[in-house]
Amino acid sequence: MTGYGSTVIVHGVSLRAEEGQIVSIIGPNGAGKSTLLKAVAGQLRKQSGRVLLRGEDVSTLSHDVLARRGIGFVPQNRDVFPSLTVEENLEMGGYLLPPPVVRERKEEVLSRFPQLRPALHRRASTLSGGERKMLGVGRVLMMKPDVLLLDEPSAGLSPEYTQTLLQHIVQLAKEGNTVVMVEQHAAEALSLADWAYVLVAGATRHEGPGRMLLENEDIGAMFLGK
Repeated sequence: MTGYGSTVIVHGVSLRAEEGQIVSIIGPNGAGKSTLLKAVAGQLRKQSGRVLLRGEDVSTLSHDVLARRGIGFVPQNRDVFPSLTVEENLEMGGYLLPPPVVRERKEEVLSRFPQLRPALHRRASTLSGGERKMLGVGRVLMMKPDVLLLDEPSAGLSPEYTQTLLQHIVQLAKEGNTVVMVEQHAAEALSLADWAYVLVAGATRHEGPGRMLLENEDIGAMFLGK
């Protein structure tokens, strides 16, 4: 159970994500999807319930400590430092690492997102929406998280950049990373998901394999315009 101050937003959710899986979370606006991710990432205090990482209770750990333990969080907004260059943003993502490792990880990120290489010395504020989101993900990948939490990764992106980013997400899962994703494009989120949850009013309303939920008529009527 978690929320803001005395206001409880999420109160009835049990979520599990296995290694190499994509887990999608969909639901109407105000359902508590982003609040749930912030609580898992250590950015919101949990009033009750637990967060387990590889069986260890990490519920009380801060966002910074969880990042070192392997949980990376890319928020919908404020995912980069606008006044810093692309290169400086990546280096900030690896600020806990020794310089040789930072250089190695930076090259890995640029190989994954080659669109960022020509913009390496530009300020993040000058990037397109798609480039900026790739930088936000890349900055978090500098710490090589085992679990990647993505809050609305395609928000504001063109269809082309949305598809490019989703392809990168699929590749990350194939490499063994666990991806937990809140996504506004429900049909695409469900089609990619090994498992998916539908949140309504802070609680789980449905869960199951993504493609099974995609074919559910009730969910289609609520979220997919069927």
